[in-house]
Amino acid sequence: MLSYLLYLQTTHLNDSHGQLIVHWLGEGTDVMICLAREPPDTDMKSPPPPPSRIFMSKDYGDTFEDKTADFMLNITGTLTNSTVEQFFTHQKYNTLYYTTDFGASFTLLQSYVKSFLWSSGDGVPIHLYVERKEPTNTSSVIFFNAADLYTGNRQFNVLIEKVEDFHINKDFMFASQRLPNSTQLLISYKRGKFVKADFQTELDIRGYHVANVEGRRIMISVVHSERISHLYVSESNDDMTDIKFVPSLENIFTYIPDLNWRTSWLVKSSETAFTDLYRVDGLRGIYIASKMNRLPVAETITPDYLMSVITFDHGNTWRTIKAPETDDEGALLNCGKDCSLHLTQKFSSLYPVTRSVTIMSSKTAPGVIMASGVVGKSLKGHPGVYISRDAGLTWKQILKNYYFFNMGDHGGILVAVKYFKSKGETNEILYSTDEGERWHSTPFIGNQLKVYGLMREAEANGTIFTLFGSEQEEHRWLIIKIDLKNAFTANCTEDDYKYWTPGSYSGDAFMPCVLGRQDTYQRRKPHANCHNGI
Repeated sequence: MLSYLLYLQTTHLNDSHGQLIVHWLGEGTDVMICLAREPPDTDMKSPPPPPSRIFMSKDYGDTFEDKTADFMLNITGTLTNSTVEQFFTHQKYNTLYYTTDFGASFTLLQSYVKSFLWSSGDGVPIHLYVERKEPTNTSSVIFFNAADLYTGNRQFNVLIEKVEDFHINKDFMFASQRLPNSTQLLISYKRGKFVKADFQTELDIRGYHVANVEGRRIMISVVHSERISHLYVSESNDDMTDIKFVPSLENIFTYIPDLNWRTSWLVKSSETAFTDLYRVDGLRGIYIASKMNRLPVAETITPDYLMSVITFDHGNTWRTIKAPETDDEGALLNCGKDCSLHLTQKFSSLYPVTRSVTIMSSKTAPGVIMASGVVGKSLKGHPGVYISRDAGLTWKQILKNYYFFNMGDHGGILVAVKYFKSKGETNEILYSTDEGERWHSTPFIGNQLKVYGLMREAEANGTIFTLFGSEQEEHRWLIIKIDLKNAFTANCTEDDYKYWTPGSYSGDAFMPCVLGRQDTYQRRKPHANCHNGI
């Protein structure tokens, strides 16, 4: 019997593709898009995959329509089904299309496209930047004015040429260029002139990955060899014409396709570059990173070579994450010398044996962090779900094993569901309104499902979650919308809140501030069991 607590809406997509990508169109919108496709065939040994399908919901996930026909391509006068690898691109033809009528029609914009990026800012026009492959085996970056595209004007300007890679992150543009014995990084701030980045190192530089941008501060991982990458943090003058990068963390884990770890399992698991670095949302200067505790003997990488560290000062100092003293049942964990808490990030979400969920935080729930993790000397070990209420200073275990998890209503409700790969099929969802101290279980469907994901809309201030999975007997995708608002006993009042001030460590000394500033937040009390809803 299904619980009266849940508002449920189940959609059968009648689709059996191997992957389903679910995407909210934006914060506060009712529109969701689903892309059903086959996983990338990196070996190129399988026959051509069947055409992908696109489904769209305009009512917050209550119903979905098949919009595949709207994405058919007119190739030499013949309508052809797309095999869409990512939204808005077509890998086979490397062509970029755009629409000005909400998808009713598409116009060819550019061919030989490697990537494209939108850029906007206060007081500047919206630009579309296109990285275009050239016969020289490098790329040129061109840009279009978005307002011109609405009028049919497809004239473009050249931004930079002879580029290996191009990226945009907030106010910065990054372009790398190949030198005879190295790689050079150029940086533009707020569409200004490109300047050379100066890295304070004598090591060889093979490539770069922009790990994070916060304000005017940049964190970049530099690949120095097949197995060695270090993290650097920027220091700059006021007008950003002199940008230096100083060492922050040695042996951070970074993967860049075709550049490092080229004989490892990552080649088949990730088409994009990543660094295992997580910025805690809503607070300044707090990051969690995965670094190698030793170099692997072979040119492959497994979780036992990785450990977690945390910084509270923008990467100036790093420390291990103190493990909780007990597990979720109160039993001692006996975490002694060289033992700490290690949290899973992108690496672990891709690793074929685990594929665990990555760290989660939200600016609407300051200080609250949820993560899958392992207590021990590395990321290898018995997994559990952990939570911190003080931005990473202290942690407690709230569940054992791997789960999909999420949070809603400003961190006031936590939800979890068994992860199919490690726990088998399920038809129940767990929820907690007291930060994981007590969990309640309630069914969300009659039959057992293989669950592959649990997501929420863009911010953590609602109580609606979207679960997607597959039927047990035959692989067919289902999308289930769940509203847990009725799990709360009342709406919150002023008495249900208290003030919280984040702290940090300077060496071994605790400081009641972060980066020299004391901020105070009003948060719901852990046992209030009330609905915020703001």
